[in-house]
Amino acid sequence: MARHNNIDYSPNISISFANISVGNETVSLQDKQKQEVKNLKRDGYPVGTPVGAPAIANILQSKYHENALSERTISRLISDVKFRGLEESYLPSEVSGATRSYAARLSLVKESLMKGHGLSALEAGLSDRVLQEFDDPHGDRVDLISQFSLLWELAEREISSDPTQDLEDLFSFAPWNDDSALYKTAIESSVAEPPKLRLIMPMIFDNDDAFVRLCVGAFAQLNLPFLYHAFDVSNEKIAYVWRNYPGIHPMQSAVGDDRKVDALGKYCNWRVQTESYLRGSQAVFLKSESRFL
Repeated sequence: MARHNNIDYSPNISISFANISVGNETVSLQDKQKQEVKNLKRDGYPVGTPVGAPAIANILQSKYHENALSERTISRLISDVKFRGLEESYLPSEVSGATRSYAARLSLVKESLMKGHGLSALEAGLSDRVLQEFDDPHGDRVDLISQFSLLWELAEREISSDPTQDLEDLFSFAPWNDDSALYKTAIESSVAEPPKLRLIMPMIFDNDDAFVRLCVGAFAQLNLPFLYHAFDVSNEKIAYVWRNYPGIHPMQSAVGDDRKVDALGKYCNWRVQTESYLRGSQAVFLKSESRFL
């Protein structure tokens, strides 16, 4: 019995048990956090508001302190987890009356560009912001394809928590309301950032002429001072071609020599695009899953 008691209260064994216990609790805590990380990414925080790795890291830090998972680990865990609001289709009844028909048109535009995928709940929730900025619900001045490219970019940035200063600058200067000279000057003087609109950004030397023309047309509809922007995979940078650039540019074969906004804007027409899609005839499809940056 004495020997048995000595074993029970041996300092070495007690420490060993303690280490095992702490270790199990640590593993359990990590597993709990991993599931929590995925839930936060999927549901958002607060629910319905997308969050990225930095925000999730802050949430865990305030809750678990020194035991919180690192931001790097969180980034790896959520790399293949999609925000539920992006996957869920929007319900027209959940869009306010003033925006409802506008969201329905943008959803049709998205379907025609992305092979049947309508607006997500997140995109529908942001559509009111885009409507207010353009004040053009039928695309009479700025085509709805161009407007949707801004909506799509806003949603993607919100999901990834990436900066949106370039988009805010675009909305602030609103070149579609003037000759874009002020916006051009602001970009040249680094007062404004040039826009990054990945949905209408071809790869440089892209040989899909129909897609390139649509991108150029969308830029013209926004009255941007650029003819287009394209992603240069060789140095992983965006190449911008000013509208008044006098030389030969990489997409010359697709759009020719014309630089006039009115002429180029005809390449982007949401009514033609959606009608072609509904009739099952040739339409331009975008590949959002391959967008870069």
